[in-house]
This record gives sequence, C-alpha cells and structure tokens, in this order.
Amino acid sequence: MTKEFIVRSGIILLFAFSFACHFESDRKGPLDNSSEVMTTSKAFDEPSENEKVTSDFYGRYGAGIDTLEVMDMATLAELMKEEDSLMVKVSGEILSTCSKKGCWMDLSTGTDLPMKVRFKDYGFFVPTSGVEGKQAVVEGVVKKQELSVEILRHYAEDAGQSEEFIAGINTPKETMTFTASGVIIR
Repeated sequence: MTKEFIVRSGIILLFAFSFACHFESDRKGPLDNSSEVMTTSKAFDEPSENEKVTSDFYGRYGAGIDTLEVMDMATLAELMKEEDSLMVKVSGEILSTCSKKGCWMDLSTGTDLPMKVRFKDYGFFVPTSGVEGKQAVVEGVVKKQELSVEILRHYAEDAGQSEEFIAGINTPKETMTFTASGVIIR
C-alpha cells in the first residue's frame, strides 16, 4: 500500500463518518417548538439545566419522533367520528401506566374513557410509575375498538386496582386504542 492510498482512504473515511454523524444529529435533534406544532398542551421543549432528567420521568421511547404536527385529543375525537382507524401523532395527559412492565399507558381523552396506548410489537416500554399527570406525544395507529370484560379486568389488574374494582367490571366498552411506534414523555 502506498502512502497516498492510505491518506486518501483516511480522508474518505473521515468524510463518511462526519456525514453520518451530521445526519444522525439531525434525526435525533432537539425537540422543536415551532409554530407548526398544533397542540393545546404544554410545550415540549428540551429540559432546562435545573431540571432533573432521568429515563424514569422524561424521555423518548420506541422510534424517534418529533413534535411537529401534533394534534390534541379533541381534534382526534372529531376525526375518529368519520374513520375506524388513522395514522396520527397526538398529545395527551398520562393517567396511568402498567405498573408491572410499562407495557401500556392510558391517556386522557377529555371523556370518561381514556385511550389505551400499547407499544408496537411489544418493542419498548414506558416507566411503570412517576409519569402520571405528565404530557405524552404518541405517534402510531389509533383504532375504534370494543374492549372485552376480560381485557378490561386485565388492564385494571395491571394498574393495581383493588379486587372489588376489578370484580365490578362486567360490561365491554367502546373506546379508542392506540398502537404507538414512538413516545415522548414530558
């Protein structure tokens, strides 16, 4: 090998590495609070230096998503009057998460029935506690679905509900369910 070949190879590798790093930083860049964000919830900006940031209380889970073109629950509810399923990005308040694994979470819909969010291919989990009341942005597929008594009881058990509460579940419920490919919790 000649010295010139080694130098050229090194320059090419350096250029390729620089390009890859630049592309990666663009894809995983800071959250955007531009005017294109369509949400009525709190801003989803990066945490301040004074905030304690841990994966238990703040984070991104699953596929990398951003906060551009996020709709609120009221807008989603209107769209779902005409559709059985949609691919959307929506924000909402976290009511509860699975206390065993973090394999689902409930988001407030502004009605008495929360939206159950599960995670695509059981491929990631959210914190099992400490995120109640925080805002989440979820991206994925929302569907109208009737939840059976059996699954409602299972979810109540996962949420740590009392045996009395679980026994009182005796009718299926029509609701929206969500399969998220990515989640941001703030």
